[in-house]
Amino acid sequence: MPTRGGHHQRSKKRLAWCRHRVRSCWLVAPRRLLLTAVTLLFLAFTPLWYLGLGTTHPVIGWNLYVIGDIVNMNRVDTLARWAGACVPPVSSLRAMKAHCEAVIVPGNTFHRIGWGFVQGVNEFCFTGTIAWEYLRKARKGYDVELLCDVLVRNRAEKYPALLPPHDAIVVHLRLGDDIEVQYRHTELWDGEDHRKVKNKEYFEMAIAEFPPEVKSVIITGSSVHKGYLSSNQGSVWYRNKVIDLFKSSGYTVHERWDNLPDDDFVYLASARYFLPTGGGYGGLASACVDRAKGTSIRVRGGAGQG
Repeated sequence: MPTRGGHHQRSKKRLAWCRHRVRSCWLVAPRRLLLTAVTLLFLAFTPLWYLGLGTTHPVIGWNLYVIGDIVNMNRVDTLARWAGACVPPVSSLRAMKAHCEAVIVPGNTFHRIGWGFVQGVNEFCFTGTIAWEYLRKARKGYDVELLCDVLVRNRAEKYPALLPPHDAIVVHLRLGDDIEVQYRHTELWDGEDHRKVKNKEYFEMAIAEFPPEVKSVIITGSSVHKGYLSSNQGSVWYRNKVIDLFKSSGYTVHERWDNLPDDDFVYLASARYFLPTGGGYGGLASACVDRAKGTSIRVRGGAGQG
């Protein structure tokens, strides 16, 4: 039977071992193993989840629609604010406002830090995506000429058989995370418009603007858009509502779901007729359609509209 003195000696030896190996002891202490594991996962995945810089991450990256955030500089601006300590409530202080407005100006040191970090993550994790190639070649924010006339066009010319037919209207639905939250707490279809998730009235206004000679609609979207922890019941319910409305209006409906974001973007941007809903992703696709002399259906409250 162990003696109290023997236990005391072992404790002293363990303490001496820990003093020489402080970090290792902290990490492997049984009480802290779970905390250590959670912390490491948080550090590993949170930057990737927030930045959303690719389409190949095995857990979360492939289903993030981030082209809009990259081209619109949203990710870089946020990182610049973080680097410049412009986070609430600091950024609201009168003495800090001028500094916090300056950190997101291209050329500012903090802005360059944000841009460099975004580029670095892309180079390391997401080689070959549209976001990665844009960051390599862009010299400014919101360079739609580079995005549409170079990156999208090159991909479209490489796989012409995968592009939408010219006698159909392509409709993009913003499914996934936003809709799943709103689905539980609001009336999405017959109620008010929710910016990215459009209501029945929005689609009725759009139908009134459709070319009368076109009677085929292709609906595309991804229900796993940042929805990896969701059952996606709201997305399925919502898209069925949209499908039923188009069918009852006399249109032949074709469905195209849950493709990779880069593939979807090239598909949307190559449409002859395109109806965006909400968000920067659809707004940029609409800009590419316009540059290619296609027709973006303009509806109040839609991407790029008031």
